[in-house]
Order: sequence, then C-alpha cells, then structure tokens
Amino acid sequence: MQEKELFKKIAEGDESAFKIIYLRYTAKLYPHVCKLLSDYVWAEEIIQDVFTQLWQNRAMLAAIDNPAAYLYRMAANRTLDYLKHKSVEIKSQYKVKQLVKAINKRNPEQEFDVKQLELLFSQAITRLSPQRKKIFIMRHELGLHYDEIASNLQLSKNTVRNHLSESLQMVRKWMVQQGVTFILISSFFLNVP
Repeated sequence: MQEKELFKKIAEGDESAFKIIYLRYTAKLYPHVCKLLSDYVWAEEIIQDVFTQLWQNRAMLAAIDNPAAYLYRMAANRTLDYLKHKSVEIKSQYKVKQLVKAINKRNPEQEFDVKQLELLFSQAITRLSPQRKKIFIMRHELGLHYDEIASNLQLSKNTVRNHLSESLQMVRKWMVQQGVTFILISSFFLNVP
C-alpha cells in the first residue's frame, strides 16, 4: 500500500495503517536524525516524538501529497527544536557559572556554587501550585512559547502570561528568603521575555 493511502487511513483513525508507517519509516528516519544530531539516545526520543505528533495531528494527514517528505521534514524540525533548546540551555548554564565565579571573587564570605543555586531554584519551583509549576516548566525548561502552552493546556494566552508572572515573583521572593542575592536570581531568568 502506498504511503498516501496509508496517510488517508491514518487520518480516519486506522491504527494498523499507522503501525505500517511507523515500521516503514522508523528505520529510515533514525539515521537521518542521528546524522543531524550525533546523539543516538536523543535520536530515538525525537523519532518517538515525530510519530506521537503524527498520530495527534492525524486529521490533517489526508491532505499530505508527499508523506515521505512530510515525515523527514517533521524529523528535521523536531531535531532543530532540540538543538535550539540545547543551545539555550548550554548558554544559560555558562552564564550562570560565569556570574557565580564573578560574585564569589567579589564576595567570598557568601560563596554560592552552581549546584547549590540549582537546588534552591528547584525547591522554589516545587513550591508553586501544580498548574503554575506545569506552565513554568513548559516555558523555562521546555522552551515553549505562550501560544504553545495555552494551546496544550487549553488556557488563554493571557492566563499563561499571568501565571508565569506570578510564578516568577514567587520564585524570586522565596530565593531571596533563602539568602540568594538578586543578581544571582536574575541569572536564572536571563531568557525570560
């Protein structure tokens, strides 16, 4: 059976057609993602994400003219998203470490290390309500935009913005109560819009 026919069946909810596409393309997409990523473990995760997205968005598959190109494009886009997120994460970690070093040199009696800061930051996040915690993680750890969070959680963009604003205030306040200086706290929020 041709891929286009299989995509039409998947659009109708046919799980056996989905399984055929999954088995047919997993082995093809894996080396493609590995080549882009050079990380075999994350390549598997990305391939799983591609097929999860494919099933979740199955209603639109009937309109796809070139299923193979669509799947490769999905895999490439998901890989690029991962690389962008990883790049932001690495840059943030570097900035935090540099800032902590500079502060420790200027103020050795109040020495903080990055692990201690990360622990305090994690503790602050756990103090948020479940909804705020979920939104905070989606924004600051997964790198999702307000629109994506709102869509995923079926909330308005304004509600997401309000939750994030209040969460940031709560996290900052709690960290100050733990003796963390404002300059260190702000280093965790370098990428906050």
